[in-house]
Amino acid sequence: MGEKLATGNRLPDRVAASLRAAVSAIPFAGGALSEIISEVIPNQRMDRIERFLIFLSEEMEAMRATNQYPRSEGPQLELLETGLRSAAATSATEKQNYLAKCVAKGLTKSDSEAIRAQRIARIISELDPEEIVVLLSYTKSSISESQEFYKRYPEIFDVPTLLIGSNQGVRKQNAEYDAAKRHLIALGLLSEEIQFDRETGTARRFGFEVDKDIDITLVGRLVLFHAGLVAEF
Repeated sequence: MGEKLATGNRLPDRVAASLRAAVSAIPFAGGALSEIISEVIPNQRMDRIERFLIFLSEEMEAMRATNQYPRSEGPQLELLETGLRSAAATSATEKQNYLAKCVAKGLTKSDSEAIRAQRIARIISELDPEEIVVLLSYTKSSISESQEFYKRYPEIFDVPTLLIGSNQGVRKQNAEYDAAKRHLIALGLLSEEIQFDRETGTARRFGFEVDKDIDITLVGRLVLFHAGLVAEF
């Protein structure tokens, strides 16, 4: 089953146990999974790999789809390696869970679906946990639903209004929140459209800023779907 490192050292016991569970859910990976872990993942990140493998095994079992994919190397194995690398690069448990859900979806589909899932996994790997929450906030369909969602994450959304004469702390909070939106827009997960005044034809403004309508894109919804954060695309 490939429980040994390429150097001849044994995998840490806890990771080896998680590896056995993952291989039982993903038979075709076998020794390749052990090789990926031993060659590309630093030892100090093994706890992250353990969590990811547990999440992945649970997801595969929940989907009851352990026999619905090819048992040979190819896009599925490449997807799995992308998930392992990305999971090792983050200490955020929730993000490792999102990656596991995305990888599981690709492992149980065709080669083309595995390639697409890998594309989404790479996008998820570029997002920090707060950016994922900000992206999810744009799926709320009503003001009351949005306000209830914001209350769950005051550390993200409790940002004072930026006004003329606002102090440095307020400016800093607004800039940090705006940075999350800027990154989501740059990745194509959010879109922004300048709002124009119907009578004058000029761009509307809020203080010093041009008023823009920001909304989630289809790609943004697809990312949330693969991460298991929305039930349907």
